[in-house]
Amino acid sequence: MLKQYNVPVAPRMPSPYNLLLATIPKSGTNLLRVSLFNYLCHINGDLREKTCDHMVQAFPNNFNSYLEKRARAAEDTLLPPGCLDFIYGHKVGPLKRRRLPFVGPVVLVARNPLDYIVSSKFYFFLNRGIEIDNAGVIRSRLPPFIAKYLKMLSLVDEEHALLLSYEDLFENPSKTLAKVAEHYGLPVDHGLLELAAKHGSIRAAREFENKYGQMHIGTERKRETVSVSRSVPFVCDGRIGQ
Repeated sequence: MLKQYNVPVAPRMPSPYNLLLATIPKSGTNLLRVSLFNYLCHINGDLREKTCDHMVQAFPNNFNSYLEKRARAAEDTLLPPGCLDFIYGHKVGPLKRRRLPFVGPVVLVARNPLDYIVSSKFYFFLNRGIEIDNAGVIRSRLPPFIAKYLKMLSLVDEEHALLLSYEDLFENPSKTLAKVAEHYGLPVDHGLLELAAKHGSIRAAREFENKYGQMHIGTERKRETVSVSRSVPFVCDGRIGQ
């Protein structure tokens, strides 16, 4: 039975492991993080909508910041021992080399490569005023995508990781979130999953970006370095091909 602790934002749940999420950029990282955070709160009895603000306060650490803080023994920014933490990142290497000082279920999110190329063309080039043809985008963005995706496939075999697609997350959010909950060993409540998917929508992520002007994607990086400007949105409307 999961237990809620007396904290202002996040449920502090006893757990023998942490939840790990590794994604390819532009593959719904924050969409899944906010949806899952809402679900963790909902199954602990808090049905109020939780925003990206709440999520960042509750689970601020990505792979890099977690390792850095562990090395500095900065325990004030880590959850108490034995409590569930949700740690994310775009790097797959730390999971393969077992650099992270815990063992836990791994969820991976990738994207259809053609859809990724289209999204990358808009975000990395056209929205920044950089003219480029499709061949140029493919040469620039496809090799790192393939390298990371191959590492993800190896994790599916070696670590029994769950590999999801952004397209499924966008088109069937509650069903995909149910797969994540089951893989993480969380209770599966379909009504609460529907509510969490609604609270973790593209709209919620976009509202956070509009509020700050940038998307918060790494606590060790300054917010102003994450996104170029309001004219280059990190979160569009989430459609396939953006």
